[in-house]
Amino acid sequence: MKSRVEMLEHARWSRESERILDLIKAVQRILGVTNRELETRLGLSTGYLNRLFHRKIALRFEHVLAIVTALGLRWDEFFQSAYPPGGQGPSTAAKQIQAVFEQP
Repeated sequence: MKSRVEMLEHARWSRESERILDLIKAVQRILGVTNRELETRLGLSTGYLNRLFHRKIALRFEHVLAIVTALGLRWDEFFQSAYPPGGQGPSTAAKQIQAVFEQP
């Protein structure tokens, strides 16, 4: 049986998966790309994306990268749309990572 913390964490991950899938569908609509056309570009069977979008198949990071590429976007463009910079500034962890990369 899952603990309350595990259930809350799962719910948070589910919301983020929903956000990414919703953005993919929005990009498809904006670009006028049908599920069938995208499945053809990806070499997937008919109905695969429908199953993915209706949560019959678990979303994997590899799915996102492949779909974004097939839609003609760079990964950074897609993820900046999904997570635009906020007014909070970088987290402590991000500052530590930046400091390491900035060292000569």
